[in-house]
Amino acid sequence: MNLYSKDALLERLSKGGVMHDWGAIVAIEAAQINRMLEQQFLAAFDDQRFILPFDDEFALDESQTEFLTLSNVVLGPPRLSFEGASMANAKVNVTLPILTGSVVSRLHFAGRPPRLNYSMNLHERMGYQLSMTSALHVQATDVSNQGRLTLDLAKGEVPSCNLGLTEKAALLIGQRINRKILEHPSYRQNTVAVTLDFNDFGPLCPVNFTVRTQPHPEALLTNSPHAGKGAVVLFCRLKVGGRDGTLPANPATFPYLIPDDTHVNGMAKFNTTVLLNQDLKGLFTQHQSGMLSQLLMPNAQAVGVLEQHDPLDRVLFGSIDPTPDTYDVEPLRSQMQAGQQRQLKLEGSASAADATAQRWEAELMQFSTGSKDITQGGSYTSQPGDFRMSQQVVVVSNHFQSSQGEQVRNALIVESVKALEVSPRVATWSEGDRAITLSSSESSVTFALAAGEPELGKLTDQGGGIAIFEPYTPDAYIPEVLMQRIVATGSGGDMSEAVVIIFAYPGTLTLEPDYVPEIDASKPIEFKLPAQQVTLADRQLLSLPGPAVATRWAVFGEGSIDQNGVYTPPAMRSSIAAVVMAEVNEDASGYAVIELAEKSTIPPVWRSLLRFELEVRGVAECLANGMQQVEVLVTIETDKVGDLEIPLSPTEMSTLRFYNYISNAEVPFVEAGADGVVPGEGVGDWYVNLARNPFKRREVPTLQGEVQGEGATRRKLFYFQSLKDGTEEFYARFTKDGGGDVNSWEKQSTLKLKSLPRPYFPVSDYRFERKRKFQNPPPPAGSTDEFSFSEETIDYWILSCIHLSLPVQFLICNLKTASAVRWESEQVKETYFSYLSYAFNPPGKPAPTQLTIDGRLLAMAEELGYEGLKADFVENHVPGKGELMISLHRVPDMPYWHDKMAKGSVQKLYRAGLDQGLVARLYDEEGNIHELRIDFLERTVLDSRNLLQLNIGAEMGTKP
Repeated sequence: MNLYSKDALLERLSKGGVMHDWGAIVAIEAAQINRMLEQQFLAAFDDQRFILPFDDEFALDESQTEFLTLSNVVLGPPRLSFEGASMANAKVNVTLPILTGSVVSRLHFAGRPPRLNYSMNLHERMGYQLSMTSALHVQATDVSNQGRLTLDLAKGEVPSCNLGLTEKAALLIGQRINRKILEHPSYRQNTVAVTLDFNDFGPLCPVNFTVRTQPHPEALLTNSPHAGKGAVVLFCRLKVGGRDGTLPANPATFPYLIPDDTHVNGMAKFNTTVLLNQDLKGLFTQHQSGMLSQLLMPNAQAVGVLEQHDPLDRVLFGSIDPTPDTYDVEPLRSQMQAGQQRQLKLEGSASAADATAQRWEAELMQFSTGSKDITQGGSYTSQPGDFRMSQQVVVVSNHFQSSQGEQVRNALIVESVKALEVSPRVATWSEGDRAITLSSSESSVTFALAAGEPELGKLTDQGGGIAIFEPYTPDAYIPEVLMQRIVATGSGGDMSEAVVIIFAYPGTLTLEPDYVPEIDASKPIEFKLPAQQVTLADRQLLSLPGPAVATRWAVFGEGSIDQNGVYTPPAMRSSIAAVVMAEVNEDASGYAVIELAEKSTIPPVWRSLLRFELEVRGVAECLANGMQQVEVLVTIETDKVGDLEIPLSPTEMSTLRFYNYISNAEVPFVEAGADGVVPGEGVGDWYVNLARNPFKRREVPTLQGEVQGEGATRRKLFYFQSLKDGTEEFYARFTKDGGGDVNSWEKQSTLKLKSLPRPYFPVSDYRFERKRKFQNPPPPAGSTDEFSFSEETIDYWILSCIHLSLPVQFLICNLKTASAVRWESEQVKETYFSYLSYAFNPPGKPAPTQLTIDGRLLAMAEELGYEGLKADFVENHVPGKGELMISLHRVPDMPYWHDKMAKGSVQKLYRAGLDQGLVARLYDEEGNIHELRIDFLERTVLDSRNLLQLNIGAEMGTKP
């Protein structure tokens, strides 16, 4: 038997000792988590949550001799691996691939001028990445009442990047990249993989969970097909659970829950396993789907149960698969060469595939050239003339209509000038330096010295895309610079070039600039030899009269230079690098390396703004309750460049942020997916939300209009929310690609917003009225006693609110429990019993069809064999819109239960929750919070189970 097969796992589970008092345990295989992280990464391009491209420059060693410059580095989606994971915590190894960018290493030894060490373009196929250890954690939400399994990049430990050639350098580069991530606001650093919805009150629905990571038993075996694999394990407390379970004291003995069984094609059969505690088996038939339905995946994916077994606890083997509401642009991520064409498709239901309901867009992530060349059939063409860098990222979006309304799905294309890259692209060598290691973006390449050129060193092709070049030491100082071209050829015939620059005569003077990257080498460049670098002693030694001037300028390679130091690059290059030399009195010299541009022209970028406007849509005021929003439209229009309309790039728009006009303090953004900020200690005065929440604004304009940009115009909506009353003025700012900030006040546009004190709702504002709906038998005629003569009654208690003579409608209702219970007495043989259930009718949504009964009460009734609980409305009496209705049922025949009858089962501590009353947090339509508690009268009151009491806010107190 396969040690990790389904049969082997079922045999282990039959021995028990797995649940540790949890109601459910969910294991999700790492590949599925990674796919969901990738989908969330792509979705982040819709609402400005992606990690921005970045630049950095820093010394790579303590001696300050090597400096590294990172430019336009774009990180890809995080990916988890489990070779270092342990069930003792929730830590995993996280890698973020480097999609594009460039690296320049410069050397500056004491007493010598700085010089280029090497430069290279980064390509995802080269395998460069940021690695760290990070812990998954559970993030609770307030208004939406959910728990989110989140990867927080800000919590990464020991970041390392394999751009470093030594362990110390790798750690330093990793720390610098990680610092760039930490400069982003927290909502950009978090990625939600899975969400558990806590709003359902079914007995097998989750109320919270704890996360652990578990490696596959063969995760550490390098040659195993399971190397690096593992699972995320969620230990879930369900509605019936009296408390959380415990975590395995010896994680090594906890079974790996994802079987290794495969289909005939080798694909894994299962990627998800759900265990349900055997103590809940009486609830499986009616309520098993409750757990699965509350497990929410990105892009509407869902767990489908493939097999069900009962070795002891119930086991559900399943697979996370698309549903009819799942859509993707395929391919999600791809790479292509300039001039190539790529067909993209929206994969989903037949209705989404209707081309007339789709709109395709494509745009450079940075340095926008306007709309890219994509047809409305999804055919994208990479245009060579659009390149500003050797690699660049294109965001492709499909806007479509579905049953869920208008949706957007994204894909990323990394397009390259060449299909094959060699690293380093340009390197320098001087006597005493080490041999140069060359690598390629493909493993099947062959390396060779350029045909017809002198052999200036020994090239050793080591296979696997690696070669070593060891230059020969020049036997003369003239020529001062030698250049060896090395050509890599791929299996498909693609070719790429690297150049090694050999200095026969070391430089002693510094040129400014001493290095020119490709992006800056498409137009004439002026080089200077600063006078102050040559000391008086040097001038005397060199017999220099006055300031140091170059007596001779020379170029090695292509291009030309005049005797004023102005270099003109070639219109069309045939090599990738040139060297400029300045010589003083045929003795002292300085060098500058130029990486030649593909062509002498680069795509234009926008130069100035016509408009940077902040406009309130509706009324410029909100309540200071942290929820109500002021909608603000930001419009940014660039001036034409010739006849071209070039709007801001997605990266530039993504840097848009807001500041207080007086204090210049930045206004923080609300966490992604949150409706707002709950008042309390430590919160700020104002926040900005990227999404509209469900609460009513003070006034909504009749005609909203479109916010879609066109031509050179970008438009985007933001939503301001406040927690402190008063009037404030704000301005906006964004960062240009390439650096430099632009402020809206430069275009005379600021934003004046007013926040009003949030209203106070005294107890007199609330109405809590009882209506008798059912009684059996009826009381005698003329009797005013509605309880003593009727053994079974149903009373509907309607909660409403009237504030300043106006009705207040509740929009959201969050309850900790849906039911409360009370027996006439605490005698073991007592059967006279009352229980509460509720119904809430939110505006704008369908009315409830039944009363909601807490899962603990349902489970208790199941345990006692009681079938008298009623969820149907009496006479179809549904609460009015925005009303909360509590139903008080009195029955004469409910067997008594106390939690000692649970016999130690955590899943049967029903009274622990049902004796606490109903604690509710309601949000009205304007976002005001109403904290209420509804319960039976105090136990000391005779017949306390007959009537209810309402407490609000500070009056809620603690249950006696």
